[in-house]
Amino acid sequence: MPELNFDSTKVEPIGEFTPLPVGDYLVTITGSEKKMTAPKDGKVQSEYINLTLTVQGDQYKGRKLFHGLHIANPSVDAAEIAKRTLSAICAVVGVPRPKHTEELHDKPFMVKVGIRPASDKYQATNEIKGWLYADGSKIKAHSTNAVPAGVAPVSEGKKSKLPWEKK
Repeated sequence: MPELNFDSTKVEPIGEFTPLPVGDYLVTITGSEKKMTAPKDGKVQSEYINLTLTVQGDQYKGRKLFHGLHIANPSVDAAEIAKRTLSAICAVVGVPRPKHTEELHDKPFMVKVGIRPASDKYQATNEIKGWLYADGSKIKAHSTNAVPAGVAPVSEGKKSKLPWEKK
C-alpha cells in the first residue's frame, strides 16, 4: 500500500467542478494521450487522441479543458470532423505536419468555449466551439496545395454536408 504522510488540514479541499463561463480563452496543449473507446452495444472499438488544454491567462489560469479527436473511427463523419479539427489545431499552433502530438504542446492559441448542458447522465461541461490564433484572429482556409499531411483536401466538386448540416 502506498505511503502518504499527508496532512489534509494544511491543504484547501478542491471544490465543485463547474464549467468555465462561455468565452474565448488563451490556452496551450499540455497533454495528449492515445486512448481506445470502450466497445459496447455491438459498436466497434475505436482509437482517439485525448488532448488536455490548460488556460494560460486571466482568473481561470491553470483550469483544464479536454478535447477528444476520434481520428481512427468507424464513423466516416466522426473521423472527418476530427481531422478537420486537427487541421485547425495545427494551423493555430503553427505546426502544419506534426509527426507526434507533443509537437503541438506548449504553443499558445485561443479557443472559443461553450457549455454542453447537463443531461440525465452527465453534469454540464465545457466544449470547444472554435479554434483561433493566439491574437484572437480566425483561421484562414488552406489552399489545396498547402493542406497539412494526413488531411484530405476538399474537392472543388460536390461537397458533402457535415452531420449537423443534414436534415
